[in-house]
Amino acid sequence: MTYYVWLQNYINHKSPIGDLANDAKNDSSFPIDLTSLSELKNHLRKMNAVPEAMKIAESSFEKYKKENPIS
Repeated sequence: MTYYVWLQNYINHKSPIGDLANDAKNDSSFPIDLTSLSELKNHLRKMNAVPEAMKIAESSFEKYKKENPIS
């Protein structure tokens, strides 16, 4: 399972990860096949993400990796 597919489980959740999921869903340039945290952070930097969004991205990617250790 990709990070993007995993993140979609949080669409409409009232949480920071839910906010990120909604943003990703509405971002036509979101890298749906990304495989690393650095790819995610690079994209968010290009989108001028605020520092809090970067922290949420890091924690969500860590959670994704724990739940999907082979990915």
